[in-house]
Amino acid sequence: MSSDPAVKERQRSGLPPDRSDVPFPKRVLTDRLTWIYLGLLVVSLIGLWALVQQVVPTRDALVCRDTEAGSDRVVGIGDFWEMAFRFAWPTAAVLVLLFLLAGRWRPRPFASIVCLAWGAGAATYASLMINTCATAYLSIAGAGDPQTAPRAAIFVAPFVEEATKGTVLFLLAVFARNLWVNRLNGLVLGALSGVGFAFIENMIYYGRVGFAARETIGAAPPEQAMAELAQMRGLMLAFAHPLFTMMIGLGIAIGIRAKSKLVRVMAPLVGFVVAVLLHMIFNSVASLSQAGAQQTLIYIFGYWGLVVTMTIFAIRQLFRESKLVRARLTDYARTGQLQAGDPVVMSSLRKRFVGFFHAVLTRRVAATWRLQRAMIELAYLRDAMTRGLVDGAGHERERELLAVIAQNRPQAVVEPFTKTPWPRLPGRRRRAQVSNAPMLGGRPAEPHLGPQFAPPDAGRQPTGTHSPYISSGR
Repeated sequence: MSSDPAVKERQRSGLPPDRSDVPFPKRVLTDRLTWIYLGLLVVSLIGLWALVQQVVPTRDALVCRDTEAGSDRVVGIGDFWEMAFRFAWPTAAVLVLLFLLAGRWRPRPFASIVCLAWGAGAATYASLMINTCATAYLSIAGAGDPQTAPRAAIFVAPFVEEATKGTVLFLLAVFARNLWVNRLNGLVLGALSGVGFAFIENMIYYGRVGFAARETIGAAPPEQAMAELAQMRGLMLAFAHPLFTMMIGLGIAIGIRAKSKLVRVMAPLVGFVVAVLLHMIFNSVASLSQAGAQQTLIYIFGYWGLVVTMTIFAIRQLFRESKLVRARLTDYARTGQLQAGDPVVMSSLRKRFVGFFHAVLTRRVAATWRLQRAMIELAYLRDAMTRGLVDGAGHERERELLAVIAQNRPQAVVEPFTKTPWPRLPGRRRRAQVSNAPMLGGRPAEPHLGPQFAPPDAGRQPTGTHSPYISSGR
């Protein structure tokens, strides 16, 4: 066990403690990050349960609420939540897959689950409650002015929703600083919080539209109305909430990896402000602009232009991380601490994936996973040390990672095989091998060596030629 000063030094540098001698179950149960994840998940599930009770009431409760209100407003989605789920889940599934692929350089599976759950549960419920109260207050203060609804959507909702979605990012930045090793981590975690929020929000919108279509005489069928809205929110505007919240995550990632104290403070704040401004502009266009050519042009050149820009940024970051990992691991290969081929393999996502796939086929998954994880962490640790972000505690962590690599290398698939090691199916016979075995009852077969020629006779030379192997007799 390390002494207390060493542990504090690691904590200041954002490095995990050395617990290699602790059994895995005890290591998980006594890890502070485990309980932080569980606490955030519990809060998210409670928020999701409260949200369901709020927006998916029974038919009788829905009718009673409408009667007491004295109006025909829709306060829930009733029994349309199943149909709303069918329209909402494909968009969420595609977005989650895309953002998880973008974060493959340093995967954060548990943090990704927490951010997704937080956006779907805690953030959505808190935003619904705060926005409802703010809208009611503006309606009372405005004496029923119809302009109060757009005001709430433009000036209240962006601050509330971005604050609730970004809360989990700030908590992870405070309690799990070692998670933020590159800008892609911030982009992915922020986007996943937005995906969870958009998924539940889309379900609420789809359900309300379906319920209103059923209760309105002469309106389109509920499924058609929900499909039209899903085409707009789930396809054309699918990246809206992830795009806003990834600005917060990107700002936090830049701040954590910066050496300047001013940048560390200002970058997350700037990211939050940018997210709120983008959300304001988006809601302004949706609330004030008339649906038509003007609104379509704004979405094409504004919204989709920003989506394309962030896509190009993410792709460039993928190539940048490849160069960084290769350069930092090359430092260890030059000193003989790693093999010469390790930087080439670990700096390629394709080779890492193929190597892990071969490890699955050859039943060497655990060692391969530990080796790849240790090498990538070693590369980012080396980068932080060269930039002055980690002090002397980094050398101790460096030795631990090199020991993990040396321990797992004999059992791991470091480099993909030249040929995929497909497992042989049980009961399948091997293909007969061609051999030179003698036939039954006969003599051994002569090996086939192709046409044979006798060596040339040294005494007989072609006319007009001279053999260099025979003396001229002079």
